[in-house]
Amino acid sequence: MAIIVSAVVAIALIVGYPVSGGSSARYEIPLGGELCWGSTQVTKEGMTAVVFQDGKPTAEDKYPDCSEVGLVDLNNGKLVWQRSIKEADEKLEFDEVTIAAGGLDGGAAWSMKGDKLWSPQANEECSEYGYGGGPKLVAVRGCGEYGEARMSVQLINPKDGNILSEYKLTDGLDDVHVVSTDPMVIGVDAGDSTGASVSDFMPIDPSQRKGKLVSKIATGNGKFTAECQTNEVESCTEVVVAKDKLFMATDERSGSSDTLPQNEVVAYSLNTGKTVGKTDGVPTSSITPMQVDGDGYLIAYQDTTYREGGAVWQIDPNTYEKAKLMQNATATAETQSNYSLGQEVFLWANQKLYMGDIYATEPRDYQRGEDLLAMVFGPN
Repeated sequence: MAIIVSAVVAIALIVGYPVSGGSSARYEIPLGGELCWGSTQVTKEGMTAVVFQDGKPTAEDKYPDCSEVGLVDLNNGKLVWQRSIKEADEKLEFDEVTIAAGGLDGGAAWSMKGDKLWSPQANEECSEYGYGGGPKLVAVRGCGEYGEARMSVQLINPKDGNILSEYKLTDGLDDVHVVSTDPMVIGVDAGDSTGASVSDFMPIDPSQRKGKLVSKIATGNGKFTAECQTNEVESCTEVVVAKDKLFMATDERSGSSDTLPQNEVVAYSLNTGKTVGKTDGVPTSSITPMQVDGDGYLIAYQDTTYREGGAVWQIDPNTYEKAKLMQNATATAETQSNYSLGQEVFLWANQKLYMGDIYATEPRDYQRGEDLLAMVFGPN
């Protein structure tokens, strides 16, 4: 199995490297244009979706449209198919793409075989802001002028685009994020002043045609480190939903201590919105929830320090006890410190920790340690 380490946008390539290491690429996937977006969802078969430009820059067209949607086979290094949508002889541009059970979606929908399934009906009053994928498909939709739109979240049948359930948000909430599709949890910005673009997480019950707000969980205006990107639907980090609970990390305590933990990971009940447990961090550094593993355990990352490398912890979602899965090498601690959870890509898979930049950039003079595009840590 190969893992995507970089999409070298300057030459319109997706480059795959073997997980065993080495500097030689296992494959290169040429694209017709520069990469615009990559889905965070990957199927069990190693399929994911990308959006890329419909050509390479020219003197006449320096910024080609992001109109091409492709299905990529990460295991075998292939662009399985490429599709676009035309309206009035003009190709539609796509801002993002996701994968949901039953199809590939992003302002239009295709089956995994590349067959067109559906696209949202054109409406002057309403528009699709984006989708959240995974086990189910959730659409974020706004009706009205930008900045004053009345927002709603919809559970969608991925095979035909029909709305199964809809929850309409109160007026004034125009920055909506999908954290989880099953259970359905969204994030909204109702007055956050920290720049995190999220003030509350809201579990939604989509079992009826009219969706129902189950509870509300506040981020504490800086008490917790969870954040989302403005106007990006699938962008929330440092918050994890595991079954019927939501986990966030508290901000670091001011000062230092040899005995007290730097922070905690706090668990909230989705049903009540109340705290149901917490996991103490460590005295040397903060720990932050990263994802849920295949067995339902919470995976958290411990930040690197100048004295030691980062670490990976497993947290039991029922007892809140933690166990260390991996301690990264101290020798590379300086280089590890260039990667920050929430700013770069972190993934725990097959007992390995993957850390990588989102963008490929030229070497930076102020970089600490080696200027690497990605790092992979495995068991000793």
